[in-house]
Amino acid sequence: MIDIRFTIKEDLKQLPWLYRQYHNGDTHIETNFDGMINKFEELESNEDYKFVSAVDGDKLVGFCSVVINHDIVEKQKPIIMLWNLRIHPDYRRKKIGQKIMSFIEEYGNKPKQKADYYRKKKPKGIYALYIHYCYLLKVFPNKYPYQKLSPAIRADVRKMEEISNQTRLLVRNNLKTDEQFFSFKEDKEKRLDELMDSRSKLWYKHKKSKSSKEKEDIKKQID
Repeated sequence: MIDIRFTIKEDLKQLPWLYRQYHNGDTHIETNFDGMINKFEELESNEDYKFVSAVDGDKLVGFCSVVINHDIVEKQKPIIMLWNLRIHPDYRRKKIGQKIMSFIEEYGNKPKQKADYYRKKKPKGIYALYIHYCYLLKVFPNKYPYQKLSPAIRADVRKMEEISNQTRLLVRNNLKTDEQFFSFKEDKEKRLDELMDSRSKLWYKHKKSKSSKEKEDIKKQID
């Protein structure tokens, strides 16, 4: 029986084996296994990053990364994004991907604790005094060194941002089918052509005009 659950550290030992189904020879995961373990431990306590495993007994047959993207500009609800969904070829057509999606959807619909619940409490009493002297004696650093992201991680972040923008566009305009999307795209391209044509005519009119006031009015229309 296939069990869907959040990934545990033991699952990571089989992850390179699962990825080998998609790559010939060694993968970057195998050459950087310790780095993968360290990154997993770092993100394990972060509520915005989750990893989901599909297991058959003690065998890892599916894996997926989950990122919760928060929109700070348009104040949209957080969007759950799936990353690196992998299903073992021998276990395909068994609806494992669908079960993983249902598991993630169920997790996303669960009520979350209020933000104050996760906010770190300010230390008090003797413990606060201890922390204070640790900083005075430079036991704790005042500033942590800047860690530059690798080119691969920066590329992944750019790709995630691009997918996030595309997802927001689809949600904002309620585009659910290919037909709706291509119709929306055609309308926007037609509107863009009309605006470009109108702008060209206004610039031509601006160039030919000899009145400063008329030029100013035309410039306002262009802007």
